[in-house]
Amino acid sequence: MTGPAVEAAFLRLAARLVELDDTGTTWPCRNRGDLWYSDDADERAAAAELCAPCPALDECGRYAAAARERHGVWAGRDRTPCRRKENDR
Repeated sequence: MTGPAVEAAFLRLAARLVELDDTGTTWPCRNRGDLWYSDDADERAAAAELCAPCPALDECGRYAAAARERHGVWAGRDRTPCRRKENDR
């Protein structure tokens, strides 16, 4: 999804991450997209837990909500749709 609200939320998130980078502060998902976008639900659950102390958690959540993110972990929440197992059909 795009639009002014999404762009504004993205810019706030980006500004926060730049601020953190400028101060030498890291965040859990930096350079670790493998867990946040894993096909494995358990790995994404681990990533969601790692989000808890993130200093950009609020901005991340606002962006994800504005953009209606539907994949990966954003602000400690796995937004990836659940897949039905073959034997659940």
